[in-house]
Amino acid sequence: MYWKAFLFLILSCVYVKPNYIQRDRRIINGHPMPTALYIRDIPVSQSFPYLVCVNNRSLPTGVRHPANVSLKKWSMPDGQFRHFCGGVVIHVTWILTAAHCFPGRRLPVPLKLQVKSVDRYRVTELVVSPRQNGGKATADLALLRTLQIIQERPAVLPPPGYKPRGECQVCGLGTLNSHKHVFPTTLHCATVPVVQRGVCQQALGPYIRLQPGTMCAGGGDADACVGDSGSSLLCQGSEKPGQVLAGVVSWGRGCAIKGVPGIYTEVMVYRKWLLSTISGSSASDSPAVEEETPAMYIHVLGSTK
Repeated sequence: MYWKAFLFLILSCVYVKPNYIQRDRRIINGHPMPTALYIRDIPVSQSFPYLVCVNNRSLPTGVRHPANVSLKKWSMPDGQFRHFCGGVVIHVTWILTAAHCFPGRRLPVPLKLQVKSVDRYRVTELVVSPRQNGGKATADLALLRTLQIIQERPAVLPPPGYKPRGECQVCGLGTLNSHKHVFPTTLHCATVPVVQRGVCQQALGPYIRLQPGTMCAGGGDADACVGDSGSSLLCQGSEKPGQVLAGVVSWGRGCAIKGVPGIYTEVMVYRKWLLSTISGSSASDSPAVEEETPAMYIHVLGSTK
């Protein structure tokens, strides 16, 4: 009799609804997680950290896009540079990306920037948003500073009070298939609609809590995926579509799951920090960068001017 009571106690502790198990496996890189754990309590390096576009298309002609960036780091097993995150040029010496691409807020030394596979630029500084709290999925933004000027078109930051709406474009170099982590060699973009915060929260379920400073987009058959973290979300600005950098890819519950939007860091919320960091920089305070044993490259894909 006692063993039956003990067995019932064990089963009651581990029982979880099947749909929650499936959802949680998508949050933590394919591994199950406790259902009571909110996304804000998970280090971003463990949550879906390396989120380009599923079911997407190549960059359309005639559409003006800022210079998107491929972050590449040295892979010890095969001795090659491998793509791991995206980014976007927002200033002649600054690149915006996701903070969780740099666990521990550490910058690989030396860090260089490669433009059109020809010119290489030194990256001298990593600046993580001061509101990025202990590696959690909040304020997921970081700036990379280059020593030389980047000769490509930067993205336009949103004006104060800007609220993205309608259809946007997410662009990057992430995997095109959520089951095969093979990254393309050309930039791809996907059209995704902005999703209202309440609708997005409901789609994510009760165990995932949206944090302040985030926005949602997608929910159809096109989405950001593995390798897209830090990539740009361009939405309609005051003049022409696709001119305002509304968001930066942060995380998601799987890739291109119907009815489940992707999560982006809302750039407008951090506009003051971005502008103050950029305006307060000077070439004279750049830290020294070692030249031996390259650890990481950034490949700028060139803008459509």
